[in-house]
Order: sequence, then C-alpha cells, then structure tokens
Amino acid sequence: MRSRPLIGVTTSDRSSRTLWVFSYLAVTMAGGRVKKIKPGVDLHTANCDGFLITGGSDIDPALYNHENTSSYGLDKARDAMECALVRHAVEHGKPVFGICRGAQMINVAHNGTLHQNARDVYEGFSPHSNMMRKIYARRRVYLEQASLVAKAFGGDMTPKVNSLHHQSIGDLGQGLRVTARDSLGMVQSVEAGMRHNHYILGVQWHPELILYRPSSRRLFRGFVEACSAGL
Repeated sequence: MRSRPLIGVTTSDRSSRTLWVFSYLAVTMAGGRVKKIKPGVDLHTANCDGFLITGGSDIDPALYNHENTSSYGLDKARDAMECALVRHAVEHGKPVFGICRGAQMINVAHNGTLHQNARDVYEGFSPHSNMMRKIYARRRVYLEQASLVAKAFGGDMTPKVNSLHHQSIGDLGQGLRVTARDSLGMVQSVEAGMRHNHYILGVQWHPELILYRPSSRRLFRGFVEACSAGL
C-alpha cells in the first residue's frame, strides 16, 4: 500500500460524537488519514481518495420520493450532502464505504428506497438499544460468496454482527447487489454489481463499534487499501 490515503468521513453538528470518534479510530488504525466532511463542503474541493459515510439519524423519505410515515430526527442538510457525495464518488471512481445509515444512503443515492420502520416489515426485529448491547455481535447474517464482506470474514459465511438501526433498505438501488441478509430476510450489506470494479460497500451494522473483532478491522483495512489503490 502506498502513502496513507486521505479518507473523507461524513458527519454533522447533530451527529453522535461516539460514532465519529470510533470511525476516526477505525480509519486511522487501518492506515488512512481522516478529513471531516460536513454539510456545506464543496465536493469538488474535497480532494479525498475515498469516502466513509457514517451512521446516524433517519434519512428523509423525500430523497426517494416517499411520504414521511415514521422517519424522525431528520438532518436534511446532511442528507443532501451525503447523497451528493456518494454520487460524486461514483462519478469519479472513488471508493465508498457506508455504515448503517451510510449503507442506506448508498442505496438511496443509487435510486433505491428504504423501509422507514424496519419493525413494520420484519416481524421480530429488535435493534439493540443500549451501549453494552451495541458493542456485542448478536445478529447472525448470511453472506454471499465472492463478496467484499465474505472476504473480510475470512470464510465464516454466517457471522454475527451488532444491530442498532430504525430504517432498512427497501427496493435495491440501480447497479447494486445484496451480499448479506439476516434470518428475517433484511438486507445487511450491499456492494457494487459484479460487472463493476468500483469499490462500493455498505453494511447495515456498525463495525467501528466492534473493532475488537478481526473481521471489523479487515473491513476497514480493505476499504483503505482500495482508497490507496484508486479503486
């Protein structure tokens, strides 16, 4: 890997500081340098090698032409910035890694939709609500062969991950493929389609909160390496 790539990490004044700190730590441990990207940034001057779209609040359903039925805590400035950033990265061939909300934003930026309340669609879904449960992997997911997530988990095709989200991916965005689901059928990761070499990965869980797991560190290392290689 060449010199440490510069990774644009999204946030806003309303974002969780905990998620920001752990995202910063994860990228740094993987060999990247961090540049904070907030609403108002000129994307054409965000001279980064790749972008990490972090977790946070619900995404405004207006972005995918749905009426708001159960979305809350909206941050429309951040929504607009991140949606434009994903499309900017795709246009310029820069790697994108999305975490939780970030995975959902990747889907929306590719003209997909979201379920505004996952509990309305997946009976029995119960996200973790306290910090102790957020840092333990309890939800089993089922990975697709020949995928970025399968590579990170080193052959374990049914690993456990953490779970702390309200919305979930609905209709799949154009050019994306599902590479992991849980036992309820909920999408847990999306990637660029097999015919594209561009590095695009979104995971529904929060690997930055479970960095004690080698698979989480490999996810970030794989992303940083892609940024360094210009994939």
